[in-house]
Amino acid sequence: MARAFPSVPASLSTLLSKYFRVKSIRGQLTVGLTAALVPFLAIGFYITQQYTRARFVAQSEQRLQAEAELISYGLNQWGKGPSRLVDTLAAAPVFRSGSVKDIQSVLDSVAAEDTDRTWRFWSASAQPKLLASAGGPAFTPAVKLNAERNQATRAYYQAAL
Repeated sequence: MARAFPSVPASLSTLLSKYFRVKSIRGQLTVGLTAALVPFLAIGFYITQQYTRARFVAQSEQRLQAEAELISYGLNQWGKGPSRLVDTLAAAPVFRSGSVKDIQSVLDSVAAEDTDRTWRFWSASAQPKLLASAGGPAFTPAVKLNAERNQATRAYYQAAL
């Protein structure tokens, strides 16, 4: 008796041939269609998965890019507000005159409108002195002294000098 699978042992060959020996036409048609469709379905699934993944990544990148541009715009606009106010205050005659009492009243009115920022007016020197501030009650003499010590080392202060 010849074996169906020559390289497979006789017991395994008998076992496989028992399950795959289809006698009815319906069974043969089913096995034939299954054998023909399974590779195409597997390849189709793989291609669909790759296409879907590529689309998902591309759309995620576009969404993240749009969000980054929106955040950048918001931060840019947020930074322009104080810049415009500083330009306006710098052009004001009160700040050019150097009257600390008048400057303090202007800073207090500015701080009343924008409570999230602390406004300070410094002397322009290598050892800066804090002349006026909108710091409120939390701005103690110790905090003022510490701020004066650290101000000279700040890059934006050195650039302004």
